Amino acid sequence: MKRIFLVDMSVEGHHLDYNVAVATALATSHKVVYCTSVLLRPKDVEMYYQLGVDVIFLDRGTTRFPKNFLLRLWAYSKAMYHVFRLARASDESAVHLLYLDNWYLPLLVLIPFAGRKTRVTATVHSLSSTFWKEHVLRILLGPGHVDQLIVHGEYMRNLTFSVLGGRTSRLEKCLVSIDYPSFSLRHHPRESCFSKLQISRTDAKVILAFGVLRYDKGVDLLIQALRLVSLPYLLVIAGMEADFSEVQLRGLWEASGISWDKVVFKIGLVDTEDVDYYFSLADIVALPYRRTFTTHSGPLTEAIAHGDIAIGPNTGQINQTILGQDAGLIFECENIPDLARAIEGSIQMADERTSRGPIGKGSIQTFQDAYLESLGNHSQPRIN
Repeated sequence: MKRIFLVDMSVEGHHLDYNVAVATALATSHKVVYCTSVLLRPKDVEMYYQLGVDVIFLDRGTTRFPKNFLLRLWAYSKAMYHVFRLARASDESAVHLLYLDNWYLPLLVLIPFAGRKTRVTATVHSLSSTFWKEHVLRILLGPGHVDQLIVHGEYMRNLTFSVLGGRTSRLEKCLVSIDYPSFSLRHHPRESCFSKLQISRTDAKVILAFGVLRYDKGVDLLIQALRLVSLPYLLVIAGMEADFSEVQLRGLWEASGISWDKVVFKIGLVDTEDVDYYFSLADIVALPYRRTFTTHSGPLTEAIAHGDIAIGPNTGQINQTILGQDAGLIFECENIPDLARAIEGSIQMADERTSRGPIGKGSIQTFQDAYLESLGNHSQPRIN
């Protein structure tokens, strides 16, 4: 039986759903080992064990990775080296990086340690416009390096061809597109969400802006658009400081002139167990992203999983996912009045709903079958 090492350094948000779905698919016909440096909750470890999946904590496990770039790079490199050592000790093995986005440099330096018999595959969830990352990706997809690259959606596949300089025979063989599914609905009662998150109860529809507060995620655009919204709402902003600090966001809200009883700031690292509560509380998940945001959105996946209405820009994979899965409303990217229109439309949609259930049409079974077909076939020779 072939051994597949699944590697991811995060268990937050949609990572757990995603990783368990992949492990479930592969464990039907392969020996699967899940490798991480992040300590899992006992119930999550038990979930993997019930699937017949072994769990290995690299470097004895940690609660989080350092913020310093060099220290973080060193931590990822040690983990990568450990995984390749494990893979080389197995006669038939493959290593799959579930989120290549964080592994470019460690993989580039350490892939020779994988050995010639170990197939290396990876999933990339975003394509950086940074020149050095594009260059590293070209090298990694050269002969003798990464054998297969998985992306989500035809938009991402076509964008990857474009970034890498066009369709070559090798890229055609190794670049695979698998559509994101609608994961199973996980929902907590509304009252318990208010209590758990320490938010005052309201009958207004809750709009959630979730995630790291980067400029490309456009939380400042969202605040500007809300000035034009007349329907009642409560905005909850939850995530870690980045390009925007809490002080800056409060300054933007003050300048907007909107009442302070319409916003709640939950700035900082969100506990993993609280993620479900935020998305269960939300009626609407706002994705006011700028054009520079090119990846698939984790909050969008969570919104679909929890039956929330998503509003997102008419660009990239987000546009295709929302329209393709009937998951919400689209607005013209970076257009403040049109974003306001989408917000009001989503509030009206939420008011008219008689029940709450999964919005997306994607099939988890289709996702798993595609992963098994793409990643599970390691009998074929390495692509040169």
